[in-house]
Amino acid sequence: MSEHRPDPATEEEPEIIELVNDEGETLSFELLAVIEVEDALYAALTPVPEAGAPAPESVELHIFAYTEYPPEPDAPEGSWAVDPVEDEELEQRVFAEFQALLTAAIED
Repeated sequence: MSEHRPDPATEEEPEIIELVNDEGETLSFELLAVIEVEDALYAALTPVPEAGAPAPESVELHIFAYTEYPPEPDAPEGSWAVDPVEDEELEQRVFAEFQALLTAAIED
């Protein structure tokens, strides 16, 4: 589903999603990319700064497993979900792949 795989070169509005943490707080994230690593999909998310907060000096990146669901009558475009990646080594491999894609995009 291309609408969930933003292309920074063509995407006008960032895709913002809200997640609820273990303490019940709702946090907003920007979906930067959905990438495939080892035959599975992963979402690269970054927190959205609170209104009025200064821009961060660096980008905080979170990696989540990404699952797409087929279209249904109440969701004709399909739906998707993200879940935490529990395996730290896997998370590092996905992060490295995201960095490589970002570097390639910058160099082009």
